[in-house]
Amino acid sequence: MFEDLSFRYKLFALPVVATLAFLLILLVTLWLGKRNDGSLALIEAGYYPAVELNRGLEQSLVQIQRGLEDAVADRDLAGLMATETYRDDFLAQLDDARQNPVIEAGQLERLAASLTGYYGLAQRARISWIAACFASMASTLSAPTASPAMRRSLTRCANP
Repeated sequence: MFEDLSFRYKLFALPVVATLAFLLILLVTLWLGKRNDGSLALIEAGYYPAVELNRGLEQSLVQIQRGLEDAVADRDLAGLMATETYRDDFLAQLDDARQNPVIEAGQLERLAASLTGYYGLAQRARISWIAACFASMASTLSAPTASPAMRRSLTRCANP
């Protein structure tokens, strides 16, 4: 094909081919840049906030668990009710995450339902345990031979 062309056309074809190659490289670079911008926007608006949400939810769950444990150890019903703040914080974080494009709404609903179920069950169990301790201590103190039974009751209440 190029053998039939004169030297002048062959010389002219070289810059034309180089220009076409440059334009092709430029177009591919622009296309890849737009694609990377979209990926970067998704990372900034979706994936990174999802990682932060994970950390925040873990921290809230730890606070809930510690608050429940501390309330039982101290036999403190007010402290037990104070853990509702941590639960509300957990649920608020889930509500804020609804705008996140990479987190499925169903997944957030399942997390909220799981926490609500866990918290309700844990709180009822802790309240009944605290009430049982107080009832056991009251019945032990009113018994005529209170000393050995009182020690067992106090030991059971002191070691949840």
